[in-house]
Amino acid sequence: MKLLLFSITIILLTLTGCSNKLPLAKTQLSIKSNKKELISQANMGNIKAMIELNKKFVFPETKEGFDYYNKWYPLVLQSKNSSDIMDFAEVFYEYKDMFISGKEKYVALLEAAANEKFKKPLFKLLQIYLYDYDHKKIKDTQSKILLNASKEDLTKIYDLYLNMNKEKDVKKIETIIVQKGYSIPVTKKFLRFKNFRNLKKEEVSKILNDILASNEYEKIVTTANILKIRREYEKSKLFFKKAITLKNDDADTYVEYADLYDKMASQHRVLSGKDEKYKDYQEEIISNLKEAIKYGQSEAYGKLLKVYSKEKYFKNDYELLIEKLSKTTQGNRILANSSSGSFFTPDDNIKDYYTKAAMNGDEESIVHLATRVPYTYQPDLKRDEDTKKWQEYILNSNNPALQKRFKKVLFSYKYKNSKSLENVKVAITNIDLKNDNIFTLRRLYRDLKNSNPTKAIEYLQKAVNFGDVSSTYELIKVYRQKNTKEDILFAIKTLEELAIKGDRTAAIKTALHYDLTSKNKTKAVKYYEIASSLGDRSSTETLARIFMCESCKSTKELIDYKKAKFYAQRLVDEGIVKYNFNLGWLYTTGNGVKKDVKKAIYYFTQSYNLANEETAAYNIGLIYKDGDGEVKKDLTLAKSWLKKANTKEANKVLQEMKENNE
Repeated sequence: MKLLLFSITIILLTLTGCSNKLPLAKTQLSIKSNKKELISQANMGNIKAMIELNKKFVFPETKEGFDYYNKWYPLVLQSKNSSDIMDFAEVFYEYKDMFISGKEKYVALLEAAANEKFKKPLFKLLQIYLYDYDHKKIKDTQSKILLNASKEDLTKIYDLYLNMNKEKDVKKIETIIVQKGYSIPVTKKFLRFKNFRNLKKEEVSKILNDILASNEYEKIVTTANILKIRREYEKSKLFFKKAITLKNDDADTYVEYADLYDKMASQHRVLSGKDEKYKDYQEEIISNLKEAIKYGQSEAYGKLLKVYSKEKYFKNDYELLIEKLSKTTQGNRILANSSSGSFFTPDDNIKDYYTKAAMNGDEESIVHLATRVPYTYQPDLKRDEDTKKWQEYILNSNNPALQKRFKKVLFSYKYKNSKSLENVKVAITNIDLKNDNIFTLRRLYRDLKNSNPTKAIEYLQKAVNFGDVSSTYELIKVYRQKNTKEDILFAIKTLEELAIKGDRTAAIKTALHYDLTSKNKTKAVKYYEIASSLGDRSSTETLARIFMCESCKSTKELIDYKKAKFYAQRLVDEGIVKYNFNLGWLYTTGNGVKKDVKKAIYYFTQSYNLANEETAAYNIGLIYKDGDGEVKKDLTLAKSWLKKANTKEANKVLQEMKENNE
């Protein structure tokens, strides 16, 4: 360990000549100690510790982290802290394809986090249920959101429905918004929704004037930005001015306003050149960026530097701003990122800015310095040597989070064919393999599957052995594509194993294979039942049909009315109203249940009223026509229900009753 620290110190002294502030790598001992303590806390249900292990040690990308996250998931669901559960859910979402039934587990986390006082998860759940067409859950979730809904809640649900083109729901929320005394939110989607292009100019002007007169800051700023996107710059300027009179301390608005003037300046320069009006635009840009900086918008510094760097008459301002920024780590990074292409900043200065920020531990700057490629036409051996030293620093840093950030850049498309970075790519990959990094195994498979398929499968199989579900699906795909009987059997066996472990998608795929391909209905039912138990509604519907379909030759031997009742009842409870008919039929015949004609009428009535099922009305008509058990004959009710049915069969019965004077 002493050797490691010594080597890094030498690297940094070489980079800067001398420095008292070195971004020294943590020792392996301190890393292990910190990690051990966090794991200990997480084992006791500390969700913040679990999230910290993701930030510092890239859990669950490694096998160790993956195993722990599987262990901790039930602990998270037991927590009473909605905010912590939501934070964990957001981390889990990135990795959900690693886990058995990962999507369903993510949904369960959102459901555990949601309550009347903490509605953030409800909006994500509503979006998921809308995609899944889960009508009962859509209705329940919408009700929870609208219960004591704030203006912000209404705006969020309004935007969600707009973005998903749910016009009926949009109108419903608009009504609620107006009833509560609020005005309709303005969004980009709203303006498209209103189809401005088909409106007359007077109508558009009225809408915009109403927004301007509303004195609602958020609405006015949103409209200003929409008009800017539509290149209606003068109108946009009017809205920005009004917004600032209403609220003069919003840094982001000043940045957007500066961007408007930048677009106006660019347009003017093309049409008229760099005249006095162009300079006026430049001054407006600078003025607004300075206001943004005044109110805490640090990114505005970079934009201001860009403005200064474009024109020589801003040289003095440029140098003063550089002097100010060069005194802080963040400032040096801003300088480095913003100085490229400047009239005034040599490349060596830019490197120095990055180096100063990196020396103070700025990870973005460290990664930048470590991913510089050699100049093609003017070799710079000192620069290339510095790049390698920063690469060594990252490799020896014992900092998985920094290494992950480095890999994101290193393996990006930009550096895909960069030969100068091949050695460091190999080195960081070897570190990952030593740490059993599942994501690296996935990447190696993708990179090698065409050039070296045998080695690629070796990496993929290792990820599968670690329990990675995504890799397991990829392996199944590989063996199915080989298209030999032996390979296909292996693929199906692997899929079955995944289903038995509780993966819903695997259960569905296995059921469909046996149902549609192998024509083995008994095995198909087995996996449909697993999928249904894991919450798959489509599988539940299939089972409800199979277990009571007397006319289905291929599944007739599988008829089981008790199971048919069980699955039909589950569907009705989940809001799938058409299965009321199935329950009505079962109670009429007494198949799988004790015969109960009153219950049959109840379920047939639900089927007719909720699902407009005409046959249900017909069946009720027949029951009243002849009477059955506790339900006495009632010709008036019989005729009423047969008329509601209005089918060929119902009309035939009505005609017979008429002929028999009934």
